[in-house]
Amino acid sequence: MDQRSGFRVAAKLEKRSLLIAINCVAALSIFFFGYDQGMMGGVNNARDYIDLMGFGYVNDAGDPVVTDSLLQGGIVSVYYLGTLMGCLVGGWIGDKIGRIKTIAFGAAWAIFGAVLQCSAQNHSWMI
Repeated sequence: MDQRSGFRVAAKLEKRSLLIAINCVAALSIFFFGYDQGMMGGVNNARDYIDLMGFGYVNDAGDPVVTDSLLQGGIVSVYYLGTLMGCLVGGWIGDKIGRIKTIAFGAAWAIFGAVLQCSAQNHSWMI
């Protein structure tokens, strides 16, 4: 089998350019962690979202009132639980199927999870 077949990042990028590419991808992932948290802060105060997920209500003045903070926190933290599980098994999966395939699998899994969360119609589906 040819050593160069398939998608080989290390064959195209070397030394400093490979290091910069790795750091850019890492910075992008950290950016998305912060972006996700910032977005959920705004979403958690939206009237429709509060009614849909059933963890509170909006009073007559338009202020959100949370009646089940455990449910609200569970909905937000399920994303981070998924990333924790990915960190714990990522190295093992990488050893079994290779780094590039593991990254592709992780990206596909993240897209699948995002689709499920975006289409959730209640808190059971969301969690």
